[in-house]
Amino acid sequence: MYTLLIAALAGIVTVAGLMSSWDRPILSTLAGFIVFLGIMLGINLMFRKKIQAVFEAAQKHILDSQDEIQRQVRMIQARNLGASKGLQKQLEKTQAEGFTEAIATLEDVKPYERWNFLVAKQANTLRARLYFQMRDYEHADPCFENMLPVRVLPDPLIAAMWLVRLWKLGKTEEMKSYFKKAVKVFKDEKSTMLYATYSWILVKDNLIDEAIVLLDEGREKAESEVLRQNWEHLVNGHARRFSNAAFGDQWYALMLEEPKQLRVKQGHFGQKMRRH
Repeated sequence: MYTLLIAALAGIVTVAGLMSSWDRPILSTLAGFIVFLGIMLGINLMFRKKIQAVFEAAQKHILDSQDEIQRQVRMIQARNLGASKGLQKQLEKTQAEGFTEAIATLEDVKPYERWNFLVAKQANTLRARLYFQMRDYEHADPCFENMLPVRVLPDPLIAAMWLVRLWKLGKTEEMKSYFKKAVKVFKDEKSTMLYATYSWILVKDNLIDEAIVLLDEGREKAESEVLRQNWEHLVNGHARRFSNAAFGDQWYALMLEEPKQLRVKQGHFGQKMRRH
Protein backbone atom coordinates (compact mmCIF):
# COMPACT_ATOMS: atom_id res chain seq x y z
CA MET A 1 0.00 0.00 0.00
CA TYR A 2 1.56 3.22 -1.21
CA THR A 3 0.16 5.34 1.62
CA LEU A 4 1.75 3.18 4.32
CA LEU A 5 5.09 3.00 2.52
CA ILE A 6 5.31 6.75 1.93
CA ALA A 7 4.22 7.59 5.49
CA ALA A 8 6.65 5.05 6.99
CA LEU A 9 9.54 6.31 4.87
CA ALA A 10 8.81 9.93 5.83
CA GLY A 11 8.62 8.96 9.51
CA ILE A 12 11.93 7.08 9.37
CA VAL A 13 13.67 9.93 7.56
CA THR A 14 12.35 12.38 10.14
CA VAL A 15 13.60 10.27 13.05
CA ALA A 16 17.00 9.69 11.44
CA GLY A 17 17.44 13.36 10.59
CA LEU A 18 16.52 14.61 14.06
CA MET A 19 18.64 12.03 15.89
CA SER A 20 21.70 12.88 13.82
CA SER A 21 21.54 16.51 14.94
CA TRP A 22 19.54 16.35 18.16
CA ASP A 23 20.36 14.12 21.11
CA ARG A 24 16.72 13.50 22.03
CA PRO A 25 15.80 9.97 20.84
CA ILE A 26 12.36 9.93 22.47
CA LEU A 27 11.31 13.29 21.05
CA SER A 28 12.79 12.39 17.68
CA THR A 29 10.77 9.16 17.59
CA LEU A 30 7.64 11.02 18.63
CA ALA A 31 8.17 13.57 15.86
CA GLY A 32 8.64 10.76 13.34
CA PHE A 33 5.41 9.12 14.52
CA ILE A 34 3.53 12.41 14.16
CA VAL A 35 4.85 12.80 10.61
CA PHE A 36 3.78 9.21 9.85
CA LEU A 37 0.23 9.81 11.10
CA GLY A 38 -0.02 13.18 9.38
CA ILE A 39 0.90 11.79 5.97
CA MET A 40 -1.41 8.79 6.40
CA LEU A 41 -4.30 11.09 7.27
CA GLY A 42 -3.49 13.59 4.55
CA ILE A 43 -3.36 11.03 1.74
CA ASN A 44 -6.54 9.29 2.91
CA LEU A 45 -8.40 12.61 3.04
CA MET A 46 -7.10 13.51 -0.41
CA PHE A 47 -8.66 10.42 -2.00
CA ARG A 48 -11.69 10.07 0.27
CA LYS A 49 -14.09 12.20 -1.76
CA LYS A 50 -13.14 10.51 -5.02
CA ILE A 51 -13.63 7.05 -3.51
CA GLN A 52 -16.91 8.07 -1.93
CA ALA A 53 -18.16 9.40 -5.27
CA VAL A 54 -17.61 5.99 -6.90
CA PHE A 55 -19.56 4.16 -4.22
CA GLU A 56 -22.36 6.71 -4.37
CA ALA A 57 -22.58 6.28 -8.15
CA ALA A 58 -22.82 2.50 -7.73
CA GLN A 59 -25.46 2.96 -5.06
CA LYS A 60 -27.45 5.18 -7.42
CA HIS A 61 -27.60 2.43 -10.05
CA ILE A 62 -28.97 0.07 -7.40
CA LEU A 63 -31.57 2.51 -6.11
CA ASP A 64 -32.62 3.51 -9.63
CA SER A 65 -33.24 -0.15 -10.51
CA GLN A 66 -35.32 -0.59 -7.38
CA ASP A 67 -37.37 2.49 -8.23
CA GLU A 68 -37.99 1.05 -11.69
CA ILE A 69 -39.03 -2.27 -10.16
CA GLN A 70 -41.51 -0.52 -7.88
CA ARG A 71 -42.89 1.36 -10.89
CA GLN A 72 -43.37 -1.91 -12.77
CA VAL A 73 -45.02 -3.55 -9.77
CA ARG A 74 -47.46 -0.65 -9.39
CA MET A 75 -48.30 -0.87 -13.09
CA ILE A 76 -48.91 -4.62 -12.81
CA GLN A 77 -51.14 -4.11 -9.79
CA ALA A 78 -53.07 -1.28 -11.50
CA ARG A 79 -53.81 -3.56 -14.45
CA ASN A 80 -54.85 -6.39 -12.10
CA LEU A 81 -52.33 -8.71 -13.68
CA GLY A 82 -51.74 -11.86 -11.68
CA ALA A 83 -48.29 -13.01 -10.59
CA SER A 84 -46.54 -15.19 -13.13
CA LYS A 85 -43.07 -16.55 -13.73
CA GLY A 86 -42.76 -14.30 -16.77
CA LEU A 87 -43.45 -11.15 -14.76
CA GLN A 88 -41.14 -12.31 -11.99
CA LYS A 89 -38.34 -12.86 -14.48
CA GLN A 90 -38.91 -9.40 -15.96
CA LEU A 91 -38.53 -7.80 -12.53
CA GLU A 92 -35.42 -9.84 -11.81
CA LYS A 93 -33.97 -8.79 -15.18
CA THR A 94 -34.52 -5.13 -14.32
CA GLN A 95 -32.80 -5.63 -10.99
CA ALA A 96 -29.90 -7.53 -12.56
CA GLU A 97 -29.32 -4.72 -15.06
CA GLY A 98 -29.02 -2.19 -12.25
CA PHE A 99 -26.71 -4.46 -10.28
CA THR A 100 -24.52 -5.08 -13.34
CA GLU A 101 -24.16 -1.34 -13.88
CA ALA A 102 -23.25 -0.88 -10.22
CA ILE A 103 -20.59 -3.60 -10.42
CA ALA A 104 -19.13 -1.99 -13.53
CA THR A 105 -19.01 1.37 -11.74
CA LEU A 106 -17.03 -0.18 -8.89
CA GLU A 107 -14.15 -0.73 -11.30
CA ASP A 108 -13.45 2.99 -10.94
CA VAL A 109 -12.11 2.45 -7.40
CA LYS A 110 -9.25 0.22 -8.55
CA PRO A 111 -6.73 3.06 -8.96
CA TYR A 112 -7.27 3.92 -5.28
CA GLU A 113 -6.83 0.37 -3.98
CA ARG A 114 -3.06 0.84 -4.00
CA TRP A 115 -3.45 3.76 -1.63
CA ASN A 116 -6.02 2.26 0.77
CA PHE A 117 -6.20 -1.52 1.16
CA LEU A 118 -9.69 -1.29 2.69
CA VAL A 119 -11.10 0.15 -0.53
CA ALA A 120 -10.73 -3.19 -2.33
CA LYS A 121 -12.41 -5.02 0.54
CA GLN A 122 -15.23 -2.48 0.67
CA ALA A 123 -15.81 -2.87 -3.08
CA ASN A 124 -15.73 -6.66 -2.77
CA THR A 125 -18.31 -6.49 0.01
CA LEU A 126 -20.77 -4.72 -2.26
CA ARG A 127 -19.87 -6.92 -5.24
CA ALA A 128 -20.45 -10.06 -3.16
CA ARG A 129 -23.93 -8.89 -2.19
CA LEU A 130 -24.87 -7.96 -5.74
CA TYR A 131 -23.52 -11.14 -7.33
CA PHE A 132 -25.25 -13.19 -4.63
CA GLN A 133 -28.63 -11.68 -5.41
CA MET A 134 -28.01 -12.24 -9.12
CA ARG A 135 -27.29 -15.89 -8.24
CA ASP A 136 -23.86 -15.52 -9.83
CA TYR A 137 -22.09 -17.50 -7.15
CA GLU A 138 -19.01 -18.13 -9.26
CA HIS A 139 -18.19 -14.44 -8.92
CA ALA A 140 -19.83 -13.93 -5.53
CA ASP A 141 -17.76 -16.46 -3.57
CA PRO A 142 -14.32 -14.95 -4.30
CA CYS A 143 -15.72 -11.54 -3.33
CA PHE A 144 -17.09 -12.91 -0.05
CA GLU A 145 -13.68 -14.41 0.70
CA ASN A 146 -12.01 -11.03 0.20
CA MET A 147 -14.61 -8.68 1.70
CA LEU A 148 -14.39 -6.57 4.85
CA PRO A 149 -13.76 -8.43 8.12
CA VAL A 150 -16.98 -9.20 9.97
CA ARG A 151 -16.13 -6.70 12.71
CA VAL A 152 -16.54 -3.80 10.23
CA LEU A 153 -19.28 -5.16 7.96
CA PRO A 154 -21.97 -2.53 7.38
CA ASP A 155 -24.92 -4.93 7.43
CA PRO A 156 -25.60 -8.31 9.14
CA LEU A 157 -27.48 -9.43 6.01
CA ILE A 158 -24.16 -9.67 4.17
CA ALA A 159 -22.85 -11.94 6.92
CA ALA A 160 -26.03 -14.04 6.61
CA MET A 161 -25.45 -14.35 2.86
CA TRP A 162 -21.95 -15.68 3.48
CA LEU A 163 -23.35 -18.19 5.98
CA VAL A 164 -25.65 -19.43 3.23
CA ARG A 165 -22.78 -19.81 0.77
CA LEU A 166 -20.58 -21.61 3.29
CA TRP A 167 -23.45 -24.03 3.93
CA LYS A 168 -24.04 -24.57 0.22
CA LEU A 169 -20.31 -25.19 -0.26
CA GLY A 170 -20.31 -27.78 2.52
CA LYS A 171 -17.94 -25.74 4.71
CA THR A 172 -19.79 -26.53 7.93
CA GLU A 173 -17.00 -25.80 10.41
CA GLU A 174 -16.13 -22.52 8.73
CA MET A 175 -19.82 -21.61 8.79
CA LYS A 176 -20.06 -22.30 12.52
CA SER A 177 -16.93 -20.25 13.22
CA TYR A 178 -18.14 -17.33 11.12
CA PHE A 179 -21.55 -17.36 12.81
CA LYS A 180 -19.94 -17.16 16.27
CA LYS A 181 -17.84 -14.18 15.17
CA ALA A 182 -20.80 -12.46 13.53
CA VAL A 183 -23.14 -12.65 16.55
CA LYS A 184 -20.41 -11.12 18.71
CA VAL A 185 -20.30 -8.14 16.35
CA PHE A 186 -24.00 -7.76 15.56
CA LYS A 187 -25.73 -7.71 18.91
CA ASP A 188 -29.34 -7.52 20.08
CA GLU A 189 -31.86 -7.02 17.23
CA LYS A 190 -29.04 -6.74 14.66
CA SER A 191 -28.32 -10.45 15.18
CA THR A 192 -31.87 -11.49 14.24
CA MET A 193 -31.17 -12.51 10.62
CA LEU A 194 -28.05 -14.40 11.67
CA TYR A 195 -30.03 -16.54 14.12
CA ALA A 196 -32.89 -16.89 11.65
CA THR A 197 -30.56 -18.06 8.88
CA TYR A 198 -28.45 -20.43 10.93
CA SER A 199 -31.49 -21.99 12.64
CA TRP A 200 -33.13 -22.54 9.24
CA ILE A 201 -29.99 -24.31 8.04
CA LEU A 202 -29.96 -26.53 11.13
CA VAL A 203 -33.61 -27.46 10.60
CA LYS A 204 -32.91 -28.28 6.95
CA ASP A 205 -30.04 -30.50 8.07
CA ASN A 206 -32.44 -32.15 10.56
CA LEU A 207 -30.39 -30.93 13.52
CA ILE A 208 -33.49 -29.98 15.47
CA ASP A 209 -31.95 -30.15 18.93
CA GLU A 210 -29.15 -27.80 17.89
CA ALA A 211 -31.69 -25.45 16.31
CA ILE A 212 -33.69 -25.37 19.57
CA VAL A 213 -30.60 -24.42 21.58
CA LEU A 214 -29.66 -21.77 19.03
CA LEU A 215 -33.15 -20.24 18.93
CA ASP A 216 -33.36 -20.26 22.70
CA GLU A 217 -30.26 -18.08 22.72
CA GLY A 218 -31.41 -15.96 19.77
CA ARG A 219 -34.91 -15.20 21.03
CA GLU A 220 -33.42 -13.76 24.20
CA LYS A 221 -30.64 -11.75 22.56
CA ALA A 222 -32.58 -10.44 19.56
CA GLU A 223 -35.96 -10.19 21.31
CA SER A 224 -37.57 -11.39 18.07
CA GLU A 225 -41.14 -12.65 18.05
CA VAL A 226 -40.45 -14.72 14.93
CA LEU A 227 -37.47 -16.44 16.54
CA ARG A 228 -39.58 -17.09 19.65
CA GLN A 229 -42.39 -18.64 17.61
CA ASN A 230 -39.96 -20.84 15.68
CA TRP A 231 -38.41 -21.97 18.95
CA GLU A 232 -41.86 -22.91 20.27
CA HIS A 233 -42.68 -24.82 17.07
CA LEU A 234 -39.50 -26.89 17.36
CA VAL A 235 -39.87 -27.49 21.10
CA ASN A 236 -43.42 -28.74 20.52
CA GLY A 237 -42.34 -31.03 17.69
CA HIS A 238 -43.83 -28.93 14.87
CA ALA A 239 -40.78 -28.44 12.68
CA ARG A 240 -43.01 -28.05 9.61
CA ARG A 241 -44.38 -24.83 11.07
CA PHE A 242 -40.91 -23.30 11.24
CA SER A 243 -40.93 -20.21 9.02
CA ASN A 244 -38.91 -17.04 8.50
CA ALA A 245 -41.36 -15.60 5.97
CA ALA A 246 -42.34 -12.83 8.41
CA PHE A 247 -38.93 -11.24 7.87
CA GLY A 248 -40.03 -10.36 4.34
CA ASP A 249 -37.51 -9.00 1.83
CA GLN A 250 -34.54 -9.56 4.12
CA TRP A 251 -35.31 -13.26 4.33
CA TYR A 252 -36.04 -13.74 0.64
CA ALA A 253 -32.83 -11.85 -0.23
CA LEU A 254 -30.97 -14.93 1.07
CA MET A 255 -32.38 -17.03 -1.80
CA LEU A 256 -33.27 -19.91 0.49
CA GLU A 257 -37.01 -19.74 -0.19
CA GLU A 258 -39.23 -18.15 -2.81
CA PRO A 259 -42.02 -15.74 -1.83
CA LYS A 260 -45.57 -16.67 -2.77
CA GLN A 261 -46.51 -13.23 -4.07
CA LEU A 262 -44.90 -11.24 -6.86
CA ARG A 263 -41.80 -9.49 -5.63
CA VAL A 264 -38.07 -9.20 -6.16
CA LYS A 265 -35.64 -9.99 -3.36
CA GLN A 266 -34.03 -6.61 -2.85
CA GLY A 267 -32.64 -6.59 0.66
CA HIS A 268 -31.89 -3.13 2.05
CA PHE A 269 -29.61 -1.38 -0.39
CA GLY A 270 -30.84 2.02 0.70
CA GLN A 271 -28.41 1.81 3.61
CA LYS A 272 -25.09 3.41 2.77
CA MET A 273 -21.95 1.39 3.25
CA ARG A 274 -19.56 2.41 5.95
CA ARG A 275 -16.71 4.59 4.74
CA HIS A 276 -13.06 3.76 5.31
